[in-house]
Amino acid sequence: MEKSFQVLEFDKVLEILSSFASSELGKQRCLETQVYEDFSIINKELVYTSEARFLLNQFIEPPLDYILDIKKAVSDAKKGLTLSAQELVDISKVLRTSRLTKRYLERNSNEAATLAEFFDLLVDNKELEDKIYDTFDAELNIKDSASTVLKSLRNSLRDSEQNLKNEISRLLNSPSFVDNLQDTVWTTRDERVVFQVRAECKNKLGGIVHDTSASGQTFFVEPKQLVPLNNKIREVKVSILAEIQRILSELSLCVSQIAGDILTNLDNLVELDFIFARARYSLKNDFACPEILEEKKIDLKGLKNPVLMSVTNEVVENNVVE
Repeated sequence: MEKSFQVLEFDKVLEILSSFASSELGKQRCLETQVYEDFSIINKELVYTSEARFLLNQFIEPPLDYILDIKKAVSDAKKGLTLSAQELVDISKVLRTSRLTKRYLERNSNEAATLAEFFDLLVDNKELEDKIYDTFDAELNIKDSASTVLKSLRNSLRDSEQNLKNEISRLLNSPSFVDNLQDTVWTTRDERVVFQVRAECKNKLGGIVHDTSASGQTFFVEPKQLVPLNNKIREVKVSILAEIQRILSELSLCVSQIAGDILTNLDNLVELDFIFARARYSLKNDFACPEILEEKKIDLKGLKNPVLMSVTNEVVENNVVE
């Protein structure tokens, strides 16, 4: 059997087929296609392809936009690990694709009754889908609206940073302070605001020395007036990170609770992508659906080599009768 597949260049046909899939997982499913031997399975798969082709021919495309490889992320969630923003958003996209595809199958159930069987296999969870979408912005940052605690902390951070800026301005407007500086441009060390102070003046300002220049002529000093303000900012930032971690952990727990449904959805979306890839391939080349008989009989007319068809329009037809 393997030798026959090689002679027929079945692997090349699968490569061509994979180019019609919408997703990388769908492409891989095409490449891993096995030859069916069961009569009922063969006929059912042909019906799937025919119904999908009919829908495509009516310009009714399936919403298979986001079939993403989220298996590892879902597995990690099941283990109790906290997922990243990207992983959670990808899971939300798969949930959305599942929901929209389920609706698509329901709307077109009259024209594609067999394909509509996938309707019952897809599980939607709009609550979790929306919860994840509403948590992140387009850059995958967690929105202030994700929790009242986070919103309060970020407001506190903005107030603290403004207080720091005000104190910096006040210091720079003080001649007695500026006279000790090497440069009036402030910088940071370990996320704390420091000033470049002349070596001989480092003890006049008070505060904390964080660094020195290579020459030893400049000390990077955090003035005592800024110490409590820098401390407050660091404290609030730590609280913000803790709240972000809590939000990510909570969403990851939600994913773990429906992990089975999510993975089942993914498998079925990949299978639908495979079916519609076959339909697109069939439609592009105007393939005919064969009639499969249980008796051993072959009567095929107008056969063309599909590999040659992918590179030229001048392909000789053949009839095969046995």
